[in-house]
Amino acid sequence: MAVPTQHDAYVHIREIVRRAQRSVRIVDPWLDGTVFAIFGDVQGSLTVELLGAKFPADFVQEAAKFGQQYPQVQIEARRSRDFHDRFIVIDETKCWHIGCSIKDAGSKAFMLSVIKDPRNSETLLQTMRSTWTSATPIT
Repeated sequence: MAVPTQHDAYVHIREIVRRAQRSVRIVDPWLDGTVFAIFGDVQGSLTVELLGAKFPADFVQEAAKFGQQYPQVQIEARRSRDFHDRFIVIDETKCWHIGCSIKDAGSKAFMLSVIKDPRNSETLLQTMRSTWTSATPIT
């Protein structure tokens, strides 16, 4: 899906996250505090794993404050440089590929694509799990 504007991109990404029943995994090398806004209206409990390469200096503080306000959303972030592309995985079953960082979504033309091939999805999940295990915790 081509997403034309920043607002439309944000709304679409938020809609993907709202589908989660149990968990969300996000891989984005350039995560910043804008990612927290997509979890603010989640209903029920949710486990969120954020895997990035670069985080702003106040990311850990913002994650802690978010956790105090939204205790139903358990967020953990880790640092790894093993990914170039960006991905969202919902409930360990549904995978999306994002052509740009979430913080920049909609500022230029990009694609947000569902990964439909089961082998590609499973390979992505295995790589994410393996990388997560060896990544450096920041929260």
